[in-house]
Amino acid sequence: MKLGNIDPQVSIDYDTTEKIFETTVTGPAVTSIDITGLEGDTDEVYELDSNIKANGVTGTASLRFNGDSGTNYGFQYINGVNSTISASRNTEATTIQGYNLGTDGFVGASSYLIHAKSGYVRTVLNPRFDGSTGTTVSGCLQWGQSWNNTVDELTSITIFATGVGTFAVGSTISLYRKVSAA
Repeated sequence: MKLGNIDPQVSIDYDTTEKIFETTVTGPAVTSIDITGLEGDTDEVYELDSNIKANGVTGTASLRFNGDSGTNYGFQYINGVNSTISASRNTEATTIQGYNLGTDGFVGASSYLIHAKSGYVRTVLNPRFDGSTGTTVSGCLQWGQSWNNTVDELTSITIFATGVGTFAVGSTISLYRKVSAA
């Protein structure tokens, strides 16, 4: 099985990066944001940065590639939530796991480093923090995730929420692609 190769010690760092998508929720609150028209085989690596504000509904923010809702994702994580350390794995997940959002005003931030080229299991490195408000951060987490579709080109990413209207006004999503020198 071929795996995408992403160095976990560095952020996306090529000759340059190019922002290819950016949105800010300006109202009303939304439950999903679609990024379409991607060319994963050409771009090879994406970095998706998100800063999601909760809208009074506890829920989670997660990703799906190419609309795939099957049990084609997996993850391993290490969590530090409040004062408790934990770890877990799932080999039959239905999403790239996102972060937990608390009640109104809580913020979750995450960066996803995505190996997008077909022919490989798509690997995703995902440091994040959950449910922050004021000076309280409820969790810091490090995730390694994967999507086992090695055939189809990555053409879309959907960021979606469980809970109605979970992405409040002021939530932001940015997507960058690597740009290599010719």
